[in-house]
Amino acid sequence: FDQNPLGSASIAQVHRATLKGGREVAVKVQRPFVEPRLMSDVRVIKNFCYLTRKLFPLDYYVVFSELEEQLQEEFDFVAEADAMDRMGAALQRGGRRPPVLIPRSVPGLCSKRVLCMDFVPGVPLSRVRDELQRRGLAIEEGSRAEKLFGRGLLSALTEAFGVMIFEEGFFHADPHPGNVFVLPDSSVALIDFGQTKRIGYKFRRQLAELVVEICDNDGKAEEDLPFEKFASLAEKQGVKFLPDAKKECAAALALWLIDTSRTTLPGGYVSNELSPDCPVRDVASFPRDFVLVCRTTLLIRGLAMRLGVEWSLAKAWRGYAERLLGDNAIEPARVAAAPLVAFGVWTRPLAWLWNLTRRMKGKR
Repeated sequence: FDQNPLGSASIAQVHRATLKGGREVAVKVQRPFVEPRLMSDVRVIKNFCYLTRKLFPLDYYVVFSELEEQLQEEFDFVAEADAMDRMGAALQRGGRRPPVLIPRSVPGLCSKRVLCMDFVPGVPLSRVRDELQRRGLAIEEGSRAEKLFGRGLLSALTEAFGVMIFEEGFFHADPHPGNVFVLPDSSVALIDFGQTKRIGYKFRRQLAELVVEICDNDGKAEEDLPFEKFASLAEKQGVKFLPDAKKECAAALALWLIDTSRTTLPGGYVSNELSPDCPVRDVASFPRDFVLVCRTTLLIRGLAMRLGVEWSLAKAWRGYAERLLGDNAIEPARVAAAPLVAFGVWTRPLAWLWNLTRRMKGKR
């Protein structure tokens, strides 16, 4: 068990270790007494946002309410182990080759505050350039090699999140560059499943409709874009705009979030989120499901811009969106089966306890 941690963060730190059989693992250990302190800080921020929600154009109370709920789950490492195993299985479903590597948990060696999982032999995306320079393999910014690497990275992440969001309805909700690893063979791994998000079938279909609508209008001049259709889709999803927002705001917001290849947006809006002309500045409120989905799309958008690669999430996700929209029977069947599944989950332990009691009575 290595005493020096591989990585350290506010909630936990990770150590490299070796099991008795020789298997290399990573062990995530939660810091003592961190949960009440951190949740107290989040509640203070959330209450401040509630008191000042009328002072800002965007309702940050909704944002921090969602983050509070997600952060609460991050302290349960048993749930994190289940999440990484579920997503790893989803990416391999149907015999397909997974676009990203997801470590698996080690059964019997996980608890609420300790998580034992596969060791990932790579470096986080945030340190790739430094690692290459250390090995004497520096890649110049804007070079063809960097763009080739960037396209491979974006393709892997886009495919992985396409499966998680549209097929599984359950996705990694904290995909910052420190949680994206690049392996020695240049393949990609995704780690740290403390923050995950479940999204319902209705919201997934609405997101799929938006993706298809963006693709259908790709290449059209601004005056030919169906602004009313984009506004209608935004309304269905629960997005509300400020009274003085331009008619093009819904279309500009959709393109800003999902079509990262666009350099200009309709209505005079710009893609720089720090600009007062960014379309998100004219958003009054949005559904909580949107918070972490947008976090994912903005990560991929930011990576594409940083690497100088034109990348359209809408085009890459169109296949997933069309399959979801054309598959009306699957999800209702899952919903109908949910009570039976839940009943089975509860009755199996009861049946085991009943049989054990009978055996003990028999022995007496």
